[in-house]
Amino acid sequence: MKTLHMGGNTYAIKEFFIRDEQDEVAYTIEGGFLHLPREFKVLDRDGQQVAKITKKIFSLLPRFFVEVEGQDVLTIKKERSFLKAHYTIEGANIEVQGNWMDMQFEVLCKGEHIGRVKEHFVKGRRRYFIEIEDESKELILVAIVIAVDCVRVDHRLEEDLTHL
Repeated sequence: MKTLHMGGNTYAIKEFFIRDEQDEVAYTIEGGFLHLPREFKVLDRDGQQVAKITKKIFSLLPRFFVEVEGQDVLTIKKERSFLKAHYTIEGANIEVQGNWMDMQFEVLCKGEHIGRVKEHFVKGRRRYFIEIEDESKELILVAIVIAVDCVRVDHRLEEDLTHL
C-alpha cells in the first residue's frame, strides 16, 4: 500500500503539492478558485499534465468534471435537495463510501476497494492522507480527493453567502 498526503488547500491561489511517504513532491496541482473556469491541473514529477478537474461554469447546480490521462473519468454533481447538500459521483464505476464532507471516506471501483482518504490535523494544519491499495488507480484517487475538496470549499462558500 502506498500513502500520499496533501494540505487541504484547493483554495490556494496558484499551486499546491501532493507528497509521497518520503515527503517528496509526487504531484503539483496548478490552479485555484480565482481561475475562470475553475480548473486544477495535476502535474507529475516531470511536469506533465496527468489529470484535470474543472468546474462547469453557468450551471444551475455545481458540477465538477474529472479527467485522467486525457479521458473523462467521472463527474461530481450537486443534486437538488431542500434539507441538506447531496452530491453524487457518476462514471468510472467509482463509488465513494463514508463522509466526504469530512474527508473520511473509502473509494471502490467496480466494487473493489482501491483506496481510503482520511483528514488529520498535523501541527495545527489540515492534511489529507490518501492510502492507495490499487496503484493503477492512483491518479483517479488523487483527482477524486482534489475534486471532493473543491466541492467542500464550494459548499462552504455557498453556505457563507446564504448566511450574509
